[in-house]
Amino acid sequence: MSNPKVNIIIVNWNNYHDTIECLESLKSISYPNYHVTVVDNGSVNDSVDKLLSYDPELDLIQVGDNIGFAAANNLAMGIAVERGFDYVLLLNNDTVVSPDFLTRLVRFAQSNPNFGMLSSKIYFYQESNLIWFAGGYINWARGKTSHYKYGQKDSTSTTSIEFREVDYVTGCCLLVATSLIRKIGLLPECYFLYFEETEWNLRATRLGYKSAVVHSSHIWHKEGASQGGKGNFVFQYYFTRNRLLFMARNAPKRYIPIFILYLILDIGRVLTRQVCTRSWSQLAATIFALWDFVSGRTGKSERITIKTLG
Repeated sequence: MSNPKVNIIIVNWNNYHDTIECLESLKSISYPNYHVTVVDNGSVNDSVDKLLSYDPELDLIQVGDNIGFAAANNLAMGIAVERGFDYVLLLNNDTVVSPDFLTRLVRFAQSNPNFGMLSSKIYFYQESNLIWFAGGYINWARGKTSHYKYGQKDSTSTTSIEFREVDYVTGCCLLVATSLIRKIGLLPECYFLYFEETEWNLRATRLGYKSAVVHSSHIWHKEGASQGGKGNFVFQYYFTRNRLLFMARNAPKRYIPIFILYLILDIGRVLTRQVCTRSWSQLAATIFALWDFVSGRTGKSERITIKTLG
């Protein structure tokens, strides 16, 4: 088989330590025809200096402000398409990769052109055999997305399976052909953070392409390293607002009535728990998210400040 040219795109935001570790792991990969592009997404620390000190020849795109996961990746993907790359690989900066991860992804893509979006099997960085992502599925009735096998130890029966067809693959590690990008467009930027790659997968699905996790391709992920984990204001705000936005834009109409019922129950439980535990920051995030969705506010929220993120 040939070795099509792959552009690996990594977005950095105030986290050069993890980005450099990711770049170090990429130096050992077996795939021969790739190029790495790092997008610094408006870092307010010395990330740019540290990255260029690590590699003065690094292909580094600097963005003046944090424009979000989708927009930062889109900036680099647009350039990759113009430059004639065959594939783009989105890769989180808080990951490390196995030497053959990209070879296995590309070989599967070449042999299975009906699969438009592919991911490696992703493990927790801290526990190398504990699964973080083995595919994503959508529960339309609940309006929720979930990971198969999340938090479970890998097993022989799992690793013996070549791939798993899934509803979506995560933007943490996502291989897609530039020919498909030309058909479906770039990542939707209305989300800013969370759910954008899920909708992107659905666009491909509607054109007849499938999504899959290639089980023989492995990487490791430091969950929550960029945004500080699931318990903070940022996660609570964007995940709550964008869950509603995702459903409004994509849900089959037959699921909407039951989703509204589940949503009322879910929001009631969440608000009650936040009040009872005096989680005032998360309570504010939930209320702001609901209000902004109803008000039609999308993209980057002005409610999120550097202080909040820190």
